[in-house]
Amino acid sequence: IEKDVEKEPLKFEYYYALQDFYHNKDYVNFIKTFKEYEKEFGIDSMGSIILYEYARVLQFIKKNNEAAKIFLMIIKRNTKLTSKYYRDLGKLYLDMNRIFDAAECFKKSVYYSKSEEDKQKALYFLGKLYTKRLNYDAAIDVFNKILLIDGENYKALCMLGSIYGSMKQYDMALIYYEKALRDCNLDVRVLSAIGEIYLKQGYLDAATCYIERSIALNMKDGNYYFPSYLSAAELYIKKGNYLKAKEMLNIVFEKSKYRKDIAAAKALLGDISYKKGDLLSALKYYNASIKMDGTLAKSYYKIGDIYTMLNREIDAKNAYNEGNEVETKNIKYFLNFQRELTLTMPNNNWHFNKKNILL
Repeated sequence: IEKDVEKEPLKFEYYYALQDFYHNKDYVNFIKTFKEYEKEFGIDSMGSIILYEYARVLQFIKKNNEAAKIFLMIIKRNTKLTSKYYRDLGKLYLDMNRIFDAAECFKKSVYYSKSEEDKQKALYFLGKLYTKRLNYDAAIDVFNKILLIDGENYKALCMLGSIYGSMKQYDMALIYYEKALRDCNLDVRVLSAIGEIYLKQGYLDAATCYIERSIALNMKDGNYYFPSYLSAAELYIKKGNYLKAKEMLNIVFEKSKYRKDIAAAKALLGDISYKKGDLLSALKYYNASIKMDGTLAKSYYKIGDIYTMLNREIDAKNAYNEGNEVETKNIKYFLNFQRELTLTMPNNNWHFNKKNILL
């Protein structure tokens, strides 16, 4: 309990009530009580903890602009938790799609870190931001900085494995994933990722080992990590076990609420029909997949292949062109973003212009 609250009984009553409402997720009464507190004592008299909780409540109810203002108010107080507040503000800006402001907050969180643990957390979020925007060089630099602090940081190892996998540098990806797996051999995501890499390389026996371990853990824990099931379906299709592949895809259809998962599953059903020579069914599934996810260039190309086999040359040409357009559009988007996102990371501590206040 903050010292200034202990001195005044009425403030203590408000503080106790706010804590109770916050921890019980009673946001309506939290905001109501907060407004009464503000009216009674003024917002400047409030402790940083209460203001932080108020900002979090505003974030929970999607009043993000108001939440950001409260975070900035707390940050100006320059408390021992400034690093955490910058980190949480950065995550809020990510939700608001204010990418550049988020990156700046994460870098400031690193700068104000009071411990190695805080620094690693801030670097992790900065690295994830770069990764999501496909700025892989910057992301690798960030995650390597984490490993300089803690060479066994599990999350950093996994992220580096994921990045190198996305860059098709599979040997490097496996080095990081295997090191992560030594620390935690029960991670569904890592097992699935390693299996997927072996699947892409054509090593079906190795892929089977990891993907089936991933599926077994999914079922044991009662959780569903759907990329495992999609990878398993793709594996069984390549092995010609279409019944088992459909079993995996049915789980995705029944349990997943994500359009991308469903779209990918429909495309794999298309692959099964295609391999069995049922071109019309394959065409139906591929069209259904791009209806749900228009970024699936592979489905367009498969449609083009089918139309070619059916001697429908104009339709084939249109499908190939649409696939090329989708692929080109995706590449252009990410390349343009990488040009714009020129935030760099000097080797030493960062220095900031204090006049540059994020609004």
